[in-house]
Amino acid sequence: MTMAEQGEATCEGCDEFDRHGFLEMKRDFRGMRRDVTKIRVELVEIRADLRILDNRMVNVEKTLETFATRNEMQLMLREHALANRKAMYRALGIVTVVLGGLMCILESLN
Repeated sequence: MTMAEQGEATCEGCDEFDRHGFLEMKRDFRGMRRDVTKIRVELVEIRADLRILDNRMVNVEKTLETFATRNEMQLMLREHALANRKAMYRALGIVTVVLGGLMCILESLN
């Protein structure tokens, strides 16, 4: 790579990267964007499923609490369910952040 007089970098291999190469790269970016969009849709569906599961867990907890006679059992169930919910939503948050970052990168490259 050499520096041109105007301060631009030139490369012998870059001359071979013509319009066809740019169009192919643009097509690849569009494909990646479509894939990330599909993943985001699937993530929304997973979140909906998790909300349904969360509601079911609440119902199971309520049912078990009515049958549990000891306060210790009720407390243990609440703590366990709360820890599971936090872990599920924490994992989804990380996935959402990563997908958001990928979308930003694809937007800037396109």
